[in-house]
Amino acid sequence: MKTLRSPQHSMLNSELKRVRQEAGMTQTALADKLGVAQSYVAKVENAERRLDVIEFIYWLEAAGAFEDGQDILSRVRSATELNS
Repeated sequence: MKTLRSPQHSMLNSELKRVRQEAGMTQTALADKLGVAQSYVAKVENAERRLDVIEFIYWLEAAGAFEDGQDILSRVRSATELNS
């Protein structure tokens, strides 16, 4: 099963970008909190790189959006159901 660049992956990336922006953070600011290069954040948001579950948790925590995790996963799941 390939998921990179799937509708669900695109939805997840959009959600990750949304939480960063709603936190008022630039890619550089988020990268600094994560201890990674800005290009890491850009690659995730542009669907060039995937996150594992732990990275997903760190991303949400760094953006102050951990409590939104369930809602994000529900929206991604809904996109899956719509496209199956």
